[in-house]
Amino acid sequence: MKKYVYLQTAFRLAFGTTIGFLIACQKGGGRFNAQNTNEPSKPIIIEEELVPTLDYSHSDQPFIKNGVTYQAPPQKIKNKSNADLLIGRVKMEKTKISYDPEKRLMKISGTARIFNESKEIEIGASEFDISGSHSIDENRALLKDPSIPKANSSEKPLVRAKATCLSLDKNENYDCSRAVIDFFIAYKGQVFTEQMELIQKTKTPTPTPQIKTPPEPILDQDGEENLQSEGVEESIEGRYQGQAETADLKVVFDGDQGEPIIIQSIDQDTEDQNETPVSPSGPIVNPTTPVNPTTQTATSTPSGKQPTKPPGKAPTNPTPSTNADQDKKEKQLNKDLQQLKNGDVRQINQAVGFPDQGRLRNSTSIYSKQQALNENAFFEVVSPGRNRHYGTYDMAEIISRMGKNLVDIHNHKLFVGNISQKNGGALPPHASHQIGIDADLGYPTTSDSVKFPVVVQMKNRQYNPSIYSAEKTYALLKFTFSQPDIRVDRVFMDRTIKKSLCDYAKSKNEFNSKDKELVNRIFNSIDHVDGHGDHFHLRLKCSSYDPACRNKLYSVNKGCG
Repeated sequence: MKKYVYLQTAFRLAFGTTIGFLIACQKGGGRFNAQNTNEPSKPIIIEEELVPTLDYSHSDQPFIKNGVTYQAPPQKIKNKSNADLLIGRVKMEKTKISYDPEKRLMKISGTARIFNESKEIEIGASEFDISGSHSIDENRALLKDPSIPKANSSEKPLVRAKATCLSLDKNENYDCSRAVIDFFIAYKGQVFTEQMELIQKTKTPTPTPQIKTPPEPILDQDGEENLQSEGVEESIEGRYQGQAETADLKVVFDGDQGEPIIIQSIDQDTEDQNETPVSPSGPIVNPTTPVNPTTQTATSTPSGKQPTKPPGKAPTNPTPSTNADQDKKEKQLNKDLQQLKNGDVRQINQAVGFPDQGRLRNSTSIYSKQQALNENAFFEVVSPGRNRHYGTYDMAEIISRMGKNLVDIHNHKLFVGNISQKNGGALPPHASHQIGIDADLGYPTTSDSVKFPVVVQMKNRQYNPSIYSAEKTYALLKFTFSQPDIRVDRVFMDRTIKKSLCDYAKSKNEFNSKDKELVNRIFNSIDHVDGHGDHFHLRLKCSSYDPACRNKLYSVNKGCG
């Protein structure tokens, strides 16, 4: 009997203890309750020290790396207000950043030291603590010091900044867990700028969106997959496009009681001017009339025929804006589209990273543009089944213009090979072609039946000048480099073909003509890279509409010398 009582008591104690333990766990008190779904986990605040995008930006001399001499980094940037932003004269110290991914709030603190033109004597310094936020549809944020509504940049440097987000969260919303920061420092009528980068060293719960691998391409045996394999150009990383060119300085330095910003005289031939000037109010003077591109008339399907002289719907050059356009402002419709002053709508925020390490979002299909333009498409995507015909809006526009120009002058269509995949990224066997600003184009030929003429054999280096036209090629390059709103960065071709173009330009006395500056710029931008004997490689500069795009610095080019 006692044994039974003992067993019954032990059972009750064990059962009661188990029930109590389960109730405690259900209430969240048990140590095995790994996650309480009623309480969201706290977001991890990113805290890092910013690093310069160019650690050699204080040099105004060509940069030497591994025995190769590269272009000197830029020493100034022309802002859309036509103010010169000075680079390399600011030393940023202890520049720390804090970013809250949930609130999308960014805070930056540090010290900015300004140096004279020789970069030897400090002329001003200022500690700063600035902050700002962005929405899920914005990849940009303006950072100011909220505690100082009024400031005087004549007394000490005034530090402001604009951030460009490089990341996307799992819902494709903008996230600044990786970001580029353009600092703007006003001091005694001048504006200095320095670019730094947030490189996340600690892991956060923000996932990286997965890019779907496209299906295996359908190969066209008569298409561009048989082109020569490209080599690798000699280049190093440069600055991100950022927002130095496009920032509205009146907004950036709102509340500044210091001297008005110095505006330089307007140079219509300035190579580095990406945007046409606008007319801000305030102390910044009114620059010249902007220029806007005109789009082509769209219809339905491609004809597939060799071109005839066009009916005149597709312009060869951007048309100047009217007086009414000058009073209009561009308007960002959403995170992917921007309405221009002339009413056209273009895609934005496309190229991310640099040509051989990046991605392409919100891409433009050059093949769809060809289909829409129908008989007005004077270019042809040779192998659309390979799905390598995606690029930026500017790439689609420049290809369209080049085709129109070629058929206008020589009644010959432009043939288009590889550009990028829909989402960019690696495009074997190419090292580049990752962000939509690279395109393989056929040399203009002497025969309408040849799309990609083999001008120089890859193995034996045999040169066949009769199969392509140096005259047409030179005229096409001259037209392309002269576009005011889309800038060419580099052209890669075989050295033998470049020499033939140099010889042609010299025979026409082009280097002594009124266009001599343009002509020198063309040949200073043409590099020899192996594998370009049957096509040339066009690379565009990063557009102001793609602030997350990163430019490159190239090995010094001797032009036609």
